[in-house]
Amino acid sequence: MRLSASRFFSLAILAMSLAGCQQLFTTSLGAALARKDLPIPPVLSSSQASDLAAQAKANNDTKLASALVSKLVDQIAAMPASTAKTDLQASAASAAIVASGSSAALTGLISNYSNGQTPSSATLTSLLTSIQTGASGKGVVDALTYLDPGASGGLSASDAKAAGLGATDLAMAAVVIAASAIPAGSDPTTFDYSTLSTADQAKITTAKSILSEASTLVVPGSDSANLLDSLKGNFNLKTP
Repeated sequence: MRLSASRFFSLAILAMSLAGCQQLFTTSLGAALARKDLPIPPVLSSSQASDLAAQAKANNDTKLASALVSKLVDQIAAMPASTAKTDLQASAASAAIVASGSSAALTGLISNYSNGQTPSSATLTSLLTSIQTGASGKGVVDALTYLDPGASGGLSASDAKAAGLGATDLAMAAVVIAASAIPAGSDPTTFDYSTLSTADQAKITTAKSILSEASTLVVPGSDSANLLDSLKGNFNLKTP
């Protein structure tokens, strides 16, 4: 399914909002840790991680987000199940969405097709390449998979909401995960996921699970619902 003019308009608003229209989040701790002359410490508290993830999202700061994700995935991997681990997973997922650059890629697509035209296969293939580049950063895909409610230790919709993540964020996460599994140069609207390896098919299952969770956070017929439908169509991620 390709995007209609109205859905492109809705997607533009949502994508640009995701790209950084929120109020700048500042704390003395967050500002200090984000300074170029002070690296992010190898072990972060829940509040430190949350502050930095919020700052990265507010400024669409991909460098800060990438550094934060890289640190957090290692820390999380060494932790037993706990509330603190869940909090860190939510911060890592939020930062990973920013680090992927997916919202910027979609905003660029919207600006080029806001007159009602539908993107060509070549354009969508180019979009896929852009998203794949962002998905290749250390820990980005791993952090986004934390949003899969069906996985062991995965975050629920309430966990995501508590971290300030909404349906749009979950939709972006799902697209990035799916993009990481699709061969470069493919048309995402028609790609046959059954041809993927078992490991990559598991990524598609994760992406669909996250999209299903995102659907529980939207009102049918709303802009967010239209966004989900558009992404499902353009990335061939229809769910039952």
